[in-house]
Amino acid sequence: MPEPPDHHNAHHLVMLGNYSIQRGDFATAAQAFRKVIEQEPEFAGAHHNLGVAYYKEGHFDQAKAALRRAAELNPTGAGPPFVLGLIARDERDYPAALDAFTNAIERFHGHSRAYSNRGIVHFYLDDYESAIADLRQAIAINPADVDATYNLAVVYAGSARWDEAQECLMRCVNTDPQRAQKYIAVLTDIGRAQVYEALYHRGHRLKNALGALGARLRNLVRKLGRRDAPEQQRRRLDRIVADHDELFKQMATYLMTMKSDEPSIEEVHLNTLLTELVASFRRRVGTRIEFAARFDERVPPVLADQAALAEALGNVLLNAIEAIGERGTVICTTALLGPTPTHPEAIALTIADTGAGVPAAHAAKVFKIGFTTKKTGSGIGLSVAKRTIELHGGAIEFDSAQDAGTTVTITIPTHVDTTRLRRRLPLRSPLIEDPDQLIAIEEAPPRPDK
Repeated sequence: MPEPPDHHNAHHLVMLGNYSIQRGDFATAAQAFRKVIEQEPEFAGAHHNLGVAYYKEGHFDQAKAALRRAAELNPTGAGPPFVLGLIARDERDYPAALDAFTNAIERFHGHSRAYSNRGIVHFYLDDYESAIADLRQAIAINPADVDATYNLAVVYAGSARWDEAQECLMRCVNTDPQRAQKYIAVLTDIGRAQVYEALYHRGHRLKNALGALGARLRNLVRKLGRRDAPEQQRRRLDRIVADHDELFKQMATYLMTMKSDEPSIEEVHLNTLLTELVASFRRRVGTRIEFAARFDERVPPVLADQAALAEALGNVLLNAIEAIGERGTVICTTALLGPTPTHPEAIALTIADTGAGVPAAHAAKVFKIGFTTKKTGSGIGLSVAKRTIELHGGAIEFDSAQDAGTTVTITIPTHVDTTRLRRRLPLRSPLIEDPDQLIAIEEAPPRPDK
């Protein structure tokens, strides 16, 4: 005859497991809850907490098995599907995350964190209206939930609803003064974005007006040409048209730095991209400049916005060519790097030239928009390159000395976070998980009557 379960021992094991989770000792917690399950195989709370311990250790498959068993044993408990949603989030399986958080909400309609997290998953999937509805519901359930309020500000900002975003962030400042500096920094970003948005729309109207003016100028030149206008007058008009075209081009380029089109994310082979860019520039400059390439064949393809990267690398190459003058060499290299302080693996691209170099006093300014040392330069190319590389999670460095040439080094992670490319503001918030929601409500099995 089997021995009855030791409820007293199970109670202490549950206490040990919960305490170990709170301390971050997830291996001990998992061991404790496994022993509880050996004694109490139908105890849903033990399966749930075992799943939490596995999740915190990064053992997602074991965590999902334990949590699904907990959900079977306790069909009304919202805890297991909530943590399953967190796991699906970490695995970037957003449809599964939506289903899991929805299940948690169905089991407990007052689960504000499930609403909050489901709202942010909607945001990841570009469903702004659903995200706003869920986050508002989370705040209605728990008005003191500053994280949900912050996430709502993020969604509002991502959809350019600046006034609502500012209102949410001010509520965050008033509710959580300890993190006020963070919220004020985000408010500053939003204010800057509002300025850019206004400048963009006004600049766009100005660009359209310039385009219409250019069409009238060219029409006037054609009419004067037919009337045999004096050569000197025609030359002056030609210069006006050329000046207009250059101004129009600079205005269009400037607007590109402020607002870009929705990117097309695809697999990009950086060695191939550089090879094609070099071939294009070689055809344009002829034999006066020599191009050399040393590419690392181990460089893997990356998911990226190919058009944006081509523009960025093209700007750097053009800068190198213009720095050389009559004759010189441009050297392009790629290399696969091992672990870096910020990424497990990255790709380094260098573009070096034998040009005149840049004085030390100017080197720190080369990425500032509008700064240029060239008479006909716009001061936009390198700032566009820097913005694009940073949106891909990378970095760009400029190393130059007068009369010693210039080397630009670009580092791009092999695993690009493409979600950053889909928004102009760096306001993405992580899904918030509430530690209190990760421990099952049932802290121990029923103790026997004394």
